This record gives sequence, structure tokens and C-alpha cells, in this order.
Amino acid sequence: MEVALDMKLPIVVVNLNNKADMDDDLCPVILKKELVIHIKYKRKAITWTIDNWIEIHNDLLKNNETGARVLKSKYYKDNGI
Repeated sequence: MEVALDMKLPIVVVNLNNKADMDDDLCPVILKKELVIHIKYKRKAITWTIDNWIEIHNDLLKNNETGARVLKSKYYKDNGI
């Protein structure tokens, strides 16, 4: 994870417990304040993230934005998740 963070690679945290937000108890400390996205372990959420997170991540980096991101609850609701 350290190498990926140093290289500023997009990181996706998939919560196997289906939690939509960052799971403070299970998330590795190194990722808690980094620019990563936390998602539920659901096919549609994973597919959307693979298709979109790289571009979003790069735009956020260009704007010097930091901190964890999550898919909004509206996304899950609109997609029946």
C-alpha cells in the first residue's frame, strides 16, 4: 500500500462487510486519511468504481484534494444496491 500511495495510484477499498463508508475498525491506518474510495462489496459498485475512479482520482489530485471518498447513498439506491 505504501508503494501505491507513494506512486499516487488510485486505490479502491472494498468493504467485504458491505459497509458503504470507511470502516474505522477494519480500514488499514495507512489508508484512513488518504485519497482512496471506500465501497460496498457489490458487483455494480465495483464495476462503477473501476470505470470511473481513476479519472476522478486524477482530477482530485490535480486540485490538491485529499481524504477518503465514498460512493454516495444515492448511487446505491438508484442502482438497487
